Amino acid sequence: MTEWVDAARVAAAVGALAFASWTDLRSREVPDGLWYALAAAALALMALDFGARFGGDSWVLVIAVAAVFAVAVTGGEIITVIPGDKVPEGPIDFTEAQKRVWLLDMLISASMLAGAVGVFVVAPSLDLGTPGRPLSGPEAQAYAACLMMGAALVFYMMNALHGGADAKGLMVLALLFPVAPAIAGLPLIPAGTLAVELLPFALVVFFNGALIQVVAAPVWFGAVGLRNRQFRWPLSLTGYAKPVEAINLERDFLMGSLRGGEWKPHIILSRSAHSEARQKEGLEVIRESGAKTAFVSPKAPFMVFLLLGLVMAVVATSPLHWIGVPP
Repeated sequence: MTEWVDAARVAAAVGALAFASWTDLRSREVPDGLWYALAAAALALMALDFGARFGGDSWVLVIAVAAVFAVAVTGGEIITVIPGDKVPEGPIDFTEAQKRVWLLDMLISASMLAGAVGVFVVAPSLDLGTPGRPLSGPEAQAYAACLMMGAALVFYMMNALHGGADAKGLMVLALLFPVAPAIAGLPLIPAGTLAVELLPFALVVFFNGALIQVVAAPVWFGAVGLRNRQFRWPLSLTGYAKPVEAINLERDFLMGSLRGGEWKPHIILSRSAHSEARQKEGLEVIRESGAKTAFVSPKAPFMVFLLLGLVMAVVATSPLHWIGVPP
C-alpha cells in the first residue's frame, strides 16, 4: 500500500509552495534550489511508488521523466551560456568560447531528450510489473508528467505564466503528481473517475489558482478603491490608484499607455505587449505631468494562488473536473 506516498507528496508540495509564497512576497524571488530539491524528492517518491504499486522495472521510466525535467526546467540551457541573472535584450553576439559552450549545451540537451525517448520506446518490451488502469499505469503517469512539464514551458512562453518561478513550480507539481493524490476522505466533493484520470493534477491546481486570482482580484481592488475614495470604473476592477512616488515598477504594473505624449490610463488585457522600457517611460511622463496618483495593477506573486489552488484541489475539488469532461 502506498497511501503514505501521496500524503508525503501533498505535505512536500504545501510546505514548498508556502515557503515559495513567503519568499515571493518578500523579495519577488524564489530560490532555484527549492525547486531542484523538491524535484529530487518528487522523483524519489515516483520511483518508490512505481516499485511498490507496479513492481518490475517500472522505476526505469523515472529516469526518462528526470531527463525531460532537466531539459524543461532549464529551458534547454543545461550549461550556462550567458552569465548573469538577466538575458540581454535584442540580438546577442556570442564569443567563440560561448559558441562552443552553446553547441555543447545543445548536444547535451538533445542527448538527454533522445535518451528519454529511447526509454519510452523500449518500455513496452520491459517488465513494468502489474498493469494498472489504462490512464493510471506507470507509462501513462510518466507520459502525463512529461506532457505537463512541456505545457508549463509553453504557458511560460505564451506569458500565461509571468515568472520563471511560476513555470518551475508547475513543472515540479507535474513531477509530484503524475496522478491525483489519493487521500482518505478527500476531496470533499469527489469528481468522476474518468475526469480525474484525464486531467493532469498539476493542470487542475493551476486552473484553481488562476480562478481564485481572477475572482479575488476585482473584489480586493474594488475594496481598496472604495476605501481610498478613488474607485473608478472599470479601472478599479484590475487595479487601484497609488501615489506616484510610491510606485515601484518591480512590483507594480502601470495601467495605461502613452498617446500623443500623454499618459492615458486604461485596462491592460495583456502585459506582455508592454515592455519594461515603455513602463519606465510612462512613469517618467506621469511624474513630469505633476500627477499625484496613477492606476497600477500589482504584480501579485502567483505562488500564493498556486498554493491556494493546491489546497482547494486536495481538500475540496476543481470546477475543471466538470467542464467538458464526462463524469
